[in-house]
Amino acid sequence: MQALAFQFVNPKAWLISVTVVSTFLPPGEGYALRLLVVSLVFAAIGLPCMLVWAAFGAGLRPWLRDRAVARAINRAMATLAALTVLLFWI
Repeated sequence: MQALAFQFVNPKAWLISVTVVSTFLPPGEGYALRLLVVSLVFAAIGLPCMLVWAAFGAGLRPWLRDRAVARAINRAMATLAALTVLLFWI
């Protein structure tokens, strides 16, 4: 429920929503219907993605209780983030 509530103040969610609406929904007849379709597509794609993310976090939680494992996971995630930056930079 907290993750759901967070989406209303999540700047990335607002940016994506505004971009999609301004790019793919031209004004005119049938605007409300097209907006509904886009919203349903967002929900159909977003919900499974969030469920996978939440399941991954729940599965990882018991391992994170061990400080050594938590440190290794943090280092791996930091390395992956740095590699992502390098990928965009190249």
